[in-house]
Amino acid sequence: MESTIMNHLRSVVEPILKKDLDELGWLKRVSVNEESSQISSEASSVFHVNVQVNLPSLLYPSTEKLKNLLENEIYFVCQKTFHTESVTCGVDCSVGISSLDRHLSSAHAQYHLLQESDKVEDNLGPGLANVSQFLAIYSCKGGVGKSTIGVNLAFALARRGVRVGLLDVDVYGPSLPILVRPNDTSVKRSPLGRSMVLPVEHGGVKMLSLGWVSPSSGVPGSGPSGGAAVMRGPMAGRVVSQLLRGTDWGKLDVLLLDMPPGTGDVQLQLCQDVQLDGAVAVTTPSNVAIADVLKGIEMFNSLGVPTLSVVENMAYFECEGGGRHYPFGKGGQKTRKTIGEVFGIGKSSFFEMPISSLINQSNDEGTPIMLSNSYQGQLEVEIYDTFASSVSQALFIERYNRTSNAQGNLNIREKDYSIDSSNLSIKINSSSQGFTIRMFLGNSAEQINIDGKQLRARDPQTGEINQETLAEFGKEDEKDNERIVITKTRNSINTILDEKWTPKSISRKGNYGFIVDW
Repeated sequence: MESTIMNHLRSVVEPILKKDLDELGWLKRVSVNEESSQISSEASSVFHVNVQVNLPSLLYPSTEKLKNLLENEIYFVCQKTFHTESVTCGVDCSVGISSLDRHLSSAHAQYHLLQESDKVEDNLGPGLANVSQFLAIYSCKGGVGKSTIGVNLAFALARRGVRVGLLDVDVYGPSLPILVRPNDTSVKRSPLGRSMVLPVEHGGVKMLSLGWVSPSSGVPGSGPSGGAAVMRGPMAGRVVSQLLRGTDWGKLDVLLLDMPPGTGDVQLQLCQDVQLDGAVAVTTPSNVAIADVLKGIEMFNSLGVPTLSVVENMAYFECEGGGRHYPFGKGGQKTRKTIGEVFGIGKSSFFEMPISSLINQSNDEGTPIMLSNSYQGQLEVEIYDTFASSVSQALFIERYNRTSNAQGNLNIREKDYSIDSSNLSIKINSSSQGFTIRMFLGNSAEQINIDGKQLRARDPQTGEINQETLAEFGKEDEKDNERIVITKTRNSINTILDEKWTPKSISRKGNYGFIVDW
């Protein structure tokens, strides 16, 4: 019975990715309990069916729709298979949804289990090791309501069952303590270590801001009554890195980063600390704000971070007499056209937020409108719910594409590989003065070594060998062309390769690029 239902459920097509559950591998188990009874000459059976589905992330936006699809298929299978003229078939089914934390492809998971179990923690730190995705909220122009958008998006996602965190990255002017006022804002020490702290939890969201950090920390601007945060860019970057990495966030589906205005040290520090899965741009109908948002989108694109949504805040208001008014002009159409043409962001990813006295009052009271019980804010709540659904879906698809479909082609030593480029690992091999590349090919993993000179001679954009660069290496055989210098010490002879062609360090740039220092 279980196998019959399981086989039918495997063919159910999931509504977002448009793939069947067998291909996605989301079905975990099916259990069936049958209750039979005999009334006069008619037999009856009731099948209690339980289905467990493991989603890659609780950001999945169509949980109820997927449940309905599975339940309908179960009813159909049971009625078709077991209902006859002499037997009445009843069905009682339940579908359980759970999440696989830090879901990875099978080959990648095996690789981490067997060889690099501590890689995630080494790269991100223990506080971020269980954070699945990172989303930046940015504006590049101050005063457009970015923090209000970020706070309400966080609580809108939490209402959908998403495990969400929010970090106030604007260390020069932290606004989270003003917008949200939990009963207990004390920042406590985490059991993970002396340098680790626990975030403040409120309304289902884990939060942290420099405004909640004790003034005794010595950081300028810290504490609820802290003064001006007078810091140079590099110091601000280090403070942000400490807030991010020094917080025990626990298990999160997504961590929202409320960025400061601009495209400076703080933004670049964050892009170095974590791989952002996406970003949300906030603007107003003003041409000046739109121009700055274009710069922000361009900056994040250059780092391999897609802008998933664009919010035009304070776009309009609705008066008591009826009608919608646009005091700053209908900039939304222009925004959509300009950004859509330049960066290819679709119309469904644009949202207009109204000028709302209710939102302003909620901000002043420290109770975001997504936590308000007032029936008057129905319009605003509905917009934020729709916005949260769109962001949730975009993040979910982004993660699926990264772990399952982000395939790129790599040609090394005249052999073609189809690889998951987002999970590509490149490390310097000091013994061979080259690189060790580890990649994941479907259900297997492979490791190869390439010579440093061969990589140095390739064009970083096309991958083609630059003959002029290659000519600098000489015409000798590749293995003999190492330009060695012999130095004799008391007990050994050392071979030193020409530093010009020796890789010194390697680091990621964005989601798919690497930078090599020679």
